[in-house]
Amino acid sequence: THLSILHTFGLGAEMRMKDLGARVVIGGPTLSRRARQLQDRELVRRRRSEKSQREVLIYRRFGSERGVSIRDARQGL
Repeated sequence: THLSILHTFGLGAEMRMKDLGARVVIGGPTLSRRARQLQDRELVRRRRSEKSQREVLIYRRFGSERGVSIRDARQGL
């Protein structure tokens, strides 16, 4: 499930958690937990939307920022 979340981002586009959940077919609480786990591993970042404080945006971190690839991330997931 972690890898499907990371894969969904494609080239690192930022997206709303709600949209991500619809794409990977994961419910809100489970998606939030998985996203928090990925954030703890510094593979994604989350932030509140400027348009609405209720919306959470999520985006992937990449090699230049973190020094890991998705292949490297599999070991920790």
